[in-house]
Amino acid sequence: IYGICFTAQLLAFIHGGTIGRLEKTEAGYLSHTLTAEGKEDRLFGKMNTIFYGAHLHQDYVASLPSNLDSSVLAERNGFIHVYRIVLPNGSIVYGVQPHPEMSTPDNATLLVRVNEKWLREEIGDNEYNRALSVPNDADYGLSGTITNFVKMLKD
Repeated sequence: IYGICFTAQLLAFIHGGTIGRLEKTEAGYLSHTLTAEGKEDRLFGKMNTIFYGAHLHQDYVASLPSNLDSSVLAERNGFIHVYRIVLPNGSIVYGVQPHPEMSTPDNATLLVRVNEKWLREEIGDNEYNRALSVPNDADYGLSGTITNFVKMLKD
């Protein structure tokens, strides 16, 4: 299973993890850092150690289930942003807080733009304008994880 954003939060929760709430909405095309486990993962280990992804969220996965084989694969500001849970039957659950499907050159700030009115009220004009910028060193490798996940299923 490959869960994105809210689905990643739900998957962690139903398997025994916990959900937290940010003080402020996180929005924009933001950087993440692979953990040691992430660098070894067969899906996310192919990514750059620092990678980028599209965001618009207030909630996050605060902890992973302690009774299952769970690993944090990537973090942002000390928060879990990509994880893997191996279920007792051997199935793997991936959870990804950023949106890989939006992490492309054309869509990197789409979530910010389509939510402009609400988001400006929520985070203010300065933060909204910052959320519209894409760093010069940004990559778009996260978008490839969806295709690579499907290929992994076929193996």
